[in-house]
Amino acid sequence: MWKAKPIENGVELTHLSADGDQGLPREPGAHGPLHTAGSALRIESSATTDKPTVVNLTNHSYFNLAGQGNGGILKQVMQINASHYTPADSTLIPTGEIPPVKGTPFDFRTPHVNRRAD
Repeated sequence: MWKAKPIENGVELTHLSADGDQGLPREPGAHGPLHTAGSALRIESSATTDKPTVVNLTNHSYFNLAGQGNGGILKQVMQINASHYTPADSTLIPTGEIPPVKGTPFDFRTPHVNRRAD
């Protein structure tokens, strides 16, 4: 369970994993403030540990930007201001490469609309 604390323009989430949780050694603590500015949502993530630990924080949230009950998400517009990405190997461990998104399915530097029907 994450603890939530209101902060200016958002909420700060914190979590302390027990030794061995999800296969991680020792006790990593994750910290993730969520900020809003106009129509933008900014997620910042960081972690501290009491022993050297590989940590790869990510976010898997899905949002219906039209609001609950206002249709599906398939016709919404998405843009991600990222010029590079981090590929993973067959065990989902990052390879260490940081290739450009240009010319790949990960290139969302301009707005994209899912063309499939709801």
